[in-house]
Amino acid sequence: MPVYDLAKTEMYKVTLPPFIFGTKVRPDLLHLVVRYQRNKMRKGLARGKTRGEVSGSTRKVYRQKGTGRARVSTIRSPIRRGGGKAHPPRGPRDFSIKVNKKVRRLALKSALAAKFAHRQVCHLFLHSFLKLLLTVCLFSC
Repeated sequence: MPVYDLAKTEMYKVTLPPFIFGTKVRPDLLHLVVRYQRNKMRKGLARGKTRGEVSGSTRKVYRQKGTGRARVSTIRSPIRRGGGKAHPPRGPRDFSIKVNKKVRRLALKSALAAKFAHRQVCHLFLHSFLKLLLTVCLFSC
């Protein structure tokens, strides 16, 4: 693979390690790890109010018998407009899923191999390449 300088002239060629850039592309692992990363970042703070938390009186709307209408308890009932939710989301929720370290490393190799296969990997400096190589080696060991 050619290495370019900032003027986009080829300086020299580098051979990439096949145990990283030659691995099979695994879309299933890429999907799993992307889900893992995105779920890990979710806040999960949705919260709704039940009939006990909504503001309003606890008085009966009208008497139980003698009106000819259906019996009604409070104005905060979930059936009424402005009432509480019957089963609302209940505050802090953890959406994170567990993915093993070896699977995450394999997905990283798979992502690098996919980028290399579609010619989307380019190196500007040897320093950045070595940094990438060290990072990948640390993840693979």
